[in-house]
Amino acid sequence: MTRHSLRLITVIFVCFLLAMTNLAAAVQAENNDNKTAEQTTQPEETKQDKQEEASTSETEDETASATKKALRSNIDISAPIDTFINKKNDLEHYLPAEIIQPMLVGPNDHITLVNTNNAISNKGVMILLPDWQQTAASPKALNALRNNLPDQGWTTISILPPNKPNNYPSQAISQTAREEDNNKILTEYQQQLANLVSAVMTKAKSYPGIIVIVAEGHHAALLLNIYQEELAEQPTALIMLSAHLNDTQTNVSSAKSLSLLELPVLDLYLKADNHLVDSSLKLRKKFVNQELKSNFRQMKIYNTRTGYYPSMPLIKAINGWLKSIGW
Repeated sequence: MTRHSLRLITVIFVCFLLAMTNLAAAVQAENNDNKTAEQTTQPEETKQDKQEEASTSETEDETASATKKALRSNIDISAPIDTFINKKNDLEHYLPAEIIQPMLVGPNDHITLVNTNNAISNKGVMILLPDWQQTAASPKALNALRNNLPDQGWTTISILPPNKPNNYPSQAISQTAREEDNNKILTEYQQQLANLVSAVMTKAKSYPGIIVIVAEGHHAALLLNIYQEELAEQPTALIMLSAHLNDTQTNVSSAKSLSLLELPVLDLYLKADNHLVDSSLKLRKKFVNQELKSNFRQMKIYNTRTGYYPSMPLIKAINGWLKSIGW
């Protein structure tokens, strides 16, 4: 081979290598472009898919919410059971049927719990009147009396009281409007309570002995007005437990009524008592002293649980006072 032929072959080979290198570079560049295009297209497609899924999910949530609202609107919500009926049903369910005695007072049905004397000697009848919003088996004091006094010669008649009057105490802005509202509300309630107490007094007369009323809280204070206004027959004696009312005017009226009554009254209160009781006590003591009422006694009972009377000290206080006035 000549030197000229070798050079030609070398040139041809170099050109071939350059051509192959350029081709490989072009192919690599094309592949890179395709990958970049695919990567750009994929997020767009993914974003679109996510948007479609979110839209579908929102639609489903809206449908579910609308369905729930439709179901809730179809629910029949009953009105709350009257508290008086609720307490009446509880007594009929939990207590022995033989001590439950229904009583009709005007158009209204009431319940009394009668526990007859268990002792040889018969002392009389104690009518137990709980505070409003309490049951005839009130645990604050009267239930202990209902369970223990029959063994000491007493027949007890426990009353299921009417509900607390609505809108008392008044929330009117001016004092004059509040006093007028309270007076109107309590006057109507006193008449209802007087009718109930009169009916129970009639029932109590069917048993031998004296008749003593033991009343709690608001009812104890209201009974003083009832007896002063002669809306009901007076018992032999009245025992008040933490008597008070929720406004000054009616507390003053109740204290004045007490001072004018000839009825023997025992006014019991607790060391740890309702905060309204203290001012009511002072008013009663003031008016009683002014009128020199002799058959009245105030006595404090020490307790550990606010508003609850310890049973044995309470019974001892009642028996001791009744003996001091001849019973």
